Amino acid sequence: MRNGVLFLLLLAAGAAQAETAEVYLLKEKARELVRARLKDPDAAKFQKLEPHKLENGATIICGEVNSKNGYGGYAGFEKFFSTGSSVRFKADSPSTFEGVYQAVCSK
Repeated sequence: MRNGVLFLLLLAAGAAQAETAEVYLLKEKARELVRARLKDPDAAKFQKLEPHKLENGATIICGEVNSKNGYGGYAGFEKFFSTGSSVRFKADSPSTFEGVYQAVCSK
């Protein structure tokens, strides 16, 4: 009995690791896409990187990045979301970004 429980725990951990690897790759791609849009990509500080599943099965990575402005100081954390092939910031579409971010990233 004890060995059976241990086996099931190890099996569940293996399945969780496979999902974690997929999410890890999506987070890395999101970081890469965000850095490509920054003036000083090496100074980017990320926080709150979280995966969110959409109804169609796709995973969106939501997060915040703090980057340096033109004066060399940090500008404060800015929200973004990434599909894995693109990234969107509030400045890209100010009128719709917040609604989309709330609908997708606040689940």
